[in-house]
Amino acid sequence: MAKLTSVVIFDEKLYAPGGMVWRYVGNLSRHFSANARHYAPARSGQLKRRIRAGTPRKGGNRKIRGSIASNAPHTTFVIHGTIGPIHSDTPGHKMAVGRNRWGPLTPMHEVDGQRSNNFFYWAWVATARQHPSIRGVPFPRVLH
Repeated sequence: MAKLTSVVIFDEKLYAPGGMVWRYVGNLSRHFSANARHYAPARSGQLKRRIRAGTPRKGGNRKIRGSIASNAPHTTFVIHGTIGPIHSDTPGHKMAVGRNRWGPLTPMHEVDGQRSNNFFYWAWVATARQHPSIRGVPFPRVLH
């Protein structure tokens, strides 16, 4: 009777671009970014439009990473919130209020702060439902 003594897996092919692990991380990243767009606030739509996902085409070293990011200039303020009042730095103390940041300008000296809305956390929770491999991975404390 034959016994199984060893199993050899050619893992460099799994981690290479186009391999199973690389494709899985890419798929997970796409789902995460779709969930992030869903949970992102939609005041102007700029935040949702600027969320990107990627899986670099580097392989063979068992270090595959997916990245999800938003390059909208106000992302940090949405995630972490702001402490008010926020004072205008425009001449005459006028601030754009509403969806259009270029106007109409309304005479205001200050606006209230904004509570934090960590939409990336809720996107991670939703993605973990679809991808059990990231369940139990602690979400970074910085973004709670």
